[in-house]
Amino acid sequence: MIEIAKALSEKQDEFDSILRAWHSNSDMKIFNVWKNEVSGLLSSAIARKFDIIQNQLTSEAPFNVHIAKAVKVIIADEMYKLSCQEMSKTKLDVEKLKLLKARDENLDFELRLAEMICGGNESFPYRSSSYITSFFADLGLPWKHEGSTRRYWISERLKESNIHNIHKIISEGLFKRSYWQNRTELENAKSVFKKIIEDSIEMNQGVNLSDLLNLNISDELLFDKKIDTNDETLNDLIEKAKKLFTQGDKQMAVEKLWDAFERIKTLNGLDKKVSTKELLKNFGVFNVKLNDEFKELTDIGNNYQIRHYETDKEPIHLDKVKKYLFFRMLILIELVL
Repeated sequence: MIEIAKALSEKQDEFDSILRAWHSNSDMKIFNVWKNEVSGLLSSAIARKFDIIQNQLTSEAPFNVHIAKAVKVIIADEMYKLSCQEMSKTKLDVEKLKLLKARDENLDFELRLAEMICGGNESFPYRSSSYITSFFADLGLPWKHEGSTRRYWISERLKESNIHNIHKIISEGLFKRSYWQNRTELENAKSVFKKIIEDSIEMNQGVNLSDLLNLNISDELLFDKKIDTNDETLNDLIEKAKKLFTQGDKQMAVEKLWDAFERIKTLNGLDKKVSTKELLKNFGVFNVKLNDEFKELTDIGNNYQIRHYETDKEPIHLDKVKKYLFFRMLILIELVL
C-alpha cells in the first residue's frame, strides 16, 4: 500500500507538468500515457472516471481548471483511502470511506447528490440559484451559481471536491435542521439518502445466483458429499435425514440423523464407550474435544424430543434450532466417517 501511495503521489506531481505541456501544444499522447499508468494503480471503477475525462478532451476542448481539479480529486481521494489502511480509523474516517465507496461505484454519484442539494429530488427542499450560492457559502465554499442548469452545475462543483468536503456538505449542509419544516420530512429525506448510498455501493455487484435459483449454498455443498460406508443401514439413515431436511421436515430429519449417530457408536462393537474411543483414536489432540462433542450431542438426544418422547422430554419448537442441531450433527458424522 505504501508503494502505491508513493506512486500516486508522484503521478499527482507529474500532472502539473502535463497541464503545462497541454497548454503549450494540446498533446493528447502525454495525457494518455499518464492516464494509463495511473489507471494501473487504481481499481477498475475509479479508472473508468479517467476514461470519461479522456473522452471529454480534444484539441478543441482542452483541459480547463474544472477538469484539472476533478483529476486531482480522484487521486487525492485514492491516496486518502490508502492512508486509512495504514492507521487506526476514526468514526469520521469510516463515514468518509463509505461515501467514497458509493462515489467510486456510481459514476452518477455527484449528480444524485446535486439533485438532493438543489431539490431536484422531491424529498429535499427546492433551492433557487441564490439559495444554492448561500448554501455553499454557509459551508465556506466560494461557489457562486450564475444561472446554468442547477443540478449539472452543482454536480461539476462536487466532482472538484475531495471526500472531506463531500462529507462536510452532507453532514453540515444537506441535513441541517434549519432547512427542514418538520422532523418527518427530514427523516424521510435521510431514508432516501441512505437508499441512494446503498444502491450506489451495490451498483456494480453481480447478481446472487443462489437467490435466483433458490439455493442455500451451505446446504448444497454439505449435501453434495455422499456418505458411503460399509454399513448400508447407516448410509440409508443419513441419506433419508438429508432428504427429509430438504423437504422441510426438520424434526424427522434430526431424529433420523440421531439414529445414525447412535448406530455409529456401535460400528466397533456394542459397547458404545469402547467403540467411540476406537472411532476417535486417530484424531490426535482433538480426541478429547470430539469425545466431549459426542457426549454433549448424546445428552441433547436423550433430554429433548429427538430420540425419546416421554413427558419429561422437552420439545424443540424453533426451526432454526433444529437446523442448527441438524448441521452440527451432520458435520460431526462426516468428520468421523
